[in-house]
Amino acid sequence: GSERMRIDSSGNVGIGLTSPQAEIHTHRTGSSESAIRFTNGITGSTSSDGFRVGIDINEDGVVWMHENEPILFGTNSTERMRIQAGGGISFNGDSAAANALSDYEEGTYTTSLVAGTSGSIFMTTGSSTLSYVKVGDIVHIQGYLRVDSVSSPTGRININLPFTCKSGNQYRSAVLVSFNSIASGNIADMWAIIEAGSSQIHIYMGDGTNVQSDAANAMQAGSDVRIQATYQVA
Repeated sequence: GSERMRIDSSGNVGIGLTSPQAEIHTHRTGSSESAIRFTNGITGSTSSDGFRVGIDINEDGVVWMHENEPILFGTNSTERMRIQAGGGISFNGDSAAANALSDYEEGTYTTSLVAGTSGSIFMTTGSSTLSYVKVGDIVHIQGYLRVDSVSSPTGRININLPFTCKSGNQYRSAVLVSFNSIASGNIADMWAIIEAGSSQIHIYMGDGTNVQSDAANAMQAGSDVRIQATYQVA
């Protein structure tokens, strides 16, 4: 005894409403989602089967595959993009899960200059932040850190990373680092690396006598450490 669907005079179909605003317009009142669901003889017809497109109770747009299958997008009768069943996006007919772009993230994180052997390096307020961009399993970080004061630091300098480097010797990375306003020393021998499996940058600066101690010992009030690094994560 109640109207459930209407085809109006312009040819629009309304399901759950009397004034459809498109060729097919569905509407649910209250706290229910409004969606179109597709199932076949394999997927079944329950609320946890098939593929649905709609709007949920939070007014979020939903394109949802309930099965353990990918979602495909195409143009000109050719697959252009695929959301893998296990997560990640691949392109132009590539169905290999290992090739899928699985993550994108950008932001900042707080770190510090840590003397590897003894002593302390104190950072200037507001200058202990580096930025990062993560695309898939490749991370790029950059920025600079400024020293406020020191207390007899020795050893290499350690700087924390936002993500741990992938294990395996082939994933060791060189780091571009420059110093500014440092104490006297042979900065030509400075070098920095990210060890495989490590969550730190290790900075060394040798004078031909003691590579381990010179990097931290060279720090003084007003020193800048400028960093760019790209590495692969697990």
